Amino acid sequence: MSGIIHIFKTQGNDILNSIGQHISISLVSLLIAAVIAIPLAILLMRHKRAAEFILNVTSVLQTIPSLALLGILIPLVGIGTVPSVIALVVYAVMPIFQNTYSGLTTIDPNLEEAAEAFGLSRSKKLLKIEIPLAMPMIISGLRIAMVMIIGTATLAALIGAGGLGTYILLGIETNNNSLLIVGAVLSAILALIFSALIRGISKLSLRKIGIILATLVVLVGGVAGYRVIAQPKTTITIAGKMGSEPEILINMYKDLIEQDNPNIKVTTKANFGGTSFLYKALKSGSIDIYPEFTGTVLESLVKTKKGATHDPEATYELAKKLLKSQEDLEYLKPMKYENGYAWWLRRVSLRNII
Repeated sequence: MSGIIHIFKTQGNDILNSIGQHISISLVSLLIAAVIAIPLAILLMRHKRAAEFILNVTSVLQTIPSLALLGILIPLVGIGTVPSVIALVVYAVMPIFQNTYSGLTTIDPNLEEAAEAFGLSRSKKLLKIEIPLAMPMIISGLRIAMVMIIGTATLAALIGAGGLGTYILLGIETNNNSLLIVGAVLSAILALIFSALIRGISKLSLRKIGIILATLVVLVGGVAGYRVIAQPKTTITIAGKMGSEPEILINMYKDLIEQDNPNIKVTTKANFGGTSFLYKALKSGSIDIYPEFTGTVLESLVKTKKGATHDPEATYELAKKLLKSQEDLEYLKPMKYENGYAWWLRRVSLRNII
């Protein structure tokens, strides 16, 4: 418990920033999914075969592992918020579409006939009868999707989008249960809060719900647009893996580059995901530099029958040569820094060892 309290005291601002990132990613994803799924369900409510086809497609998309989907999206749309939102929308469309379609197609036929008998047009019948009666199912779908989005959004940290997943992944990476608990508990609290808010919204009239949704769309769109306009154009983007060590290295690169080239703007993306995500981001041009160990290059990133040797210079030269010939990537000169391996064990008596 003391470790958790210490994290809140020393990283309070960072935690608030991560919560803001998590909420913004989740809300944007939910709004986009709702804008896609609800009108599509309304359009197909009288076309059963087409609706079943769409439902099957969205169900298949949900079976794609989230890590695999993020890996596929990196070469196509880069890193950060965009691929995270796309992945979350893919997962959120199915429950919203399914619940909306079920709500609209299970209305008592007698009510439908009564509406037609009173001469209501198709649009008025939809707005006055069908959508209000289907609203509990629609809201249920939105709640399911929101909880799913908030939980899955923790993986956005793997591709540099931030959020509370940063603390979960850091906790796993550094074997720090306090960090892991902070990220997991805050994510769960967010899911409960937004589930309750959506349930509260369901008690409002259809007009008020429309006003709230329109306001959210304007606010989210305005904030996103402002960030795009206000964010300075960066020339060099440096990313690093999870943990404090890569973060120190990327900031060293940043300081060195800005020291030699004051006019160049450098941005850093700390606590990125694993090696494969960073490597794909580098190859796609989403990032420009990331520090990598020569042994990892030879073992994981290039094709070679030779492994790392005990000679650092020979290992570096081989890694540099293969990166250039196979991927057309430049391996920069190594820093005056080396990370070797050592054994660590508790103090025990010689008799126990023998």
